[in-house]
Amino acid sequence: MEDSEKIKAIVVPSGGSVYEDAQRWSRAMHYFREIGNNTPFVIAGAGPDTNECVERNLGRSRIDYEGLDFHTELYRLFINGAQSYVGLDTISKNSIGNLTNVFPNGTSGRYAIVSYPLHLARLKMIEKRLKKKGKMSNDVELIPVSTNQNWRQTVYGLAALVKTAFDLRKI
Repeated sequence: MEDSEKIKAIVVPSGGSVYEDAQRWSRAMHYFREIGNNTPFVIAGAGPDTNECVERNLGRSRIDYEGLDFHTELYRLFINGAQSYVGLDTISKNSIGNLTNVFPNGTSGRYAIVSYPLHLARLKMIEKRLKKKGKMSNDVELIPVSTNQNWRQTVYGLAALVKTAFDLRKI
């Protein structure tokens, strides 16, 4: 069995801007083609309006985006690019929530996760803490799939690493 066949899903956390959403989705689609299988996608932190939008639009030629927030571009790409219905995390508000909600205890397997390098480092830090505290199964393995990182993401990513380290002390 090839390494890529072991990937259960490609996780795309929603970003802080339309640019980040499009960048992550583009890299996720490229990775999907690289591994050459029908791996499903999961959008993490998509917001509560997403389920309704996806259900309303799957299979339609004209997409209705009414009621969506600034992640509309991610939803559009998701709806148009998905090979089949994929998972949605509509609860998460931050990276800790992304991992807690997408990988509840009892989940196992290998999952690709797409973001810029400092966000992936933050997600790895969160993963380690959640596993240590028994809030995430040790049977989950996150495979980083990196996008490019611009200077804004570098500045934000460094500050977010510090904040996340502080927030993880509460878990």
